[in-house]
Amino acid sequence: MIFWANVGSGLVSLSLAVVLSMGALRLWIVVAAMVLYGSLQCLHTSAFETSYAMLVRPSELPRANGMMQTVMSIAGILSPGIAAGLMALPGVLDKSPNQTWVARLLARVPNGAVLPVAVDALVVFIAAGSLLFLRIPSPRASTEKGRPSLVADIREGMAFIGRRRGLLWLLATFAVMNFCSAPAGVLRPMIVRDNLAADYAGLGLSYEGVLALMTSAGSIGGVIGGFAVTAWGGLRRKRVYGVLVPLVISGLAQVVFGLSSGIYVSVGAIALNMFLVPFANSHSQSIWQTVTPHEMQGRVFAVRRVAAQFTSPLGTALSGALGAVDPGLAVALCGAVAAAVSLLQFVNRKVTTLEDDVPAPAPKEAAS
Repeated sequence: MIFWANVGSGLVSLSLAVVLSMGALRLWIVVAAMVLYGSLQCLHTSAFETSYAMLVRPSELPRANGMMQTVMSIAGILSPGIAAGLMALPGVLDKSPNQTWVARLLARVPNGAVLPVAVDALVVFIAAGSLLFLRIPSPRASTEKGRPSLVADIREGMAFIGRRRGLLWLLATFAVMNFCSAPAGVLRPMIVRDNLAADYAGLGLSYEGVLALMTSAGSIGGVIGGFAVTAWGGLRRKRVYGVLVPLVISGLAQVVFGLSSGIYVSVGAIALNMFLVPFANSHSQSIWQTVTPHEMQGRVFAVRRVAAQFTSPLGTALSGALGAVDPGLAVALCGAVAAAVSLLQFVNRKVTTLEDDVPAPAPKEAAS
């Protein structure tokens, strides 16, 4: 599944590069490509996250998940700069006095976006090829099943979550968090313009510079958080508190960001918010990987991803209406709702005891 999802993504990128080179790009092509990317990414991530439990012993799952959070945060920092450099490369090579045949070929690229999209396709194909040299054990079903079907698999994944109210409440909490956090990203430029203009003007900063500073601070916060949870290794017991505490603080940080009129306070709130994301995600991922049987994880994780993330586009759509009222206040209210919902889970025994029926791993458990 990981292999074919990578191949599919590479083919989508390659097709986009061809369309761009022909100057035939249209809006509907971009939309269709994004739909394909999203679908393939869902398949890839569900299978990828399932593989952790087959390779890493349960006690090390938070550390492994933290490492993946770190890698993704680093990619978020590096990839925009690499893409910008690739877009500018044809123009730079065209002016170079000493050109190799590769430089001459690249200098003829008709559209600056062609090169980064083509490189993206190449890198994804390389990632797919690397899987041919790896062996990831596949879990064996505990019972014999009839002929599989997509609908039956979806129903089975939904039924597994529905029978475990603790997982269902945890999933609902993340759905609320995704809904409430979406407006913060969409309305950030308006908040900077309306709430922070006086402060950053007094400091001699530009509007664009402040937005860039916030993005960089958030990315750096995510990387530091990922390194921290990787070095720590995460909670071995009661991992749900490693989810809920960061979610509560993250919601409060969003409140501060929405109401703040100071640039440094706002940047600090964003950095803190992103710093906490790896802690919440890695512990949540570890819980799901621990309580879900290996042979069920693909179906359960796919349903979980759809259920947790379908609220994000709803929150994005709502941002337009919220921005017309008061962007800062709207973001702060969303953060308060997210913090309150997360805080309520501390008194929800279905959530706080959802790991109690899972045996703790032995201290010296051997990795398979």
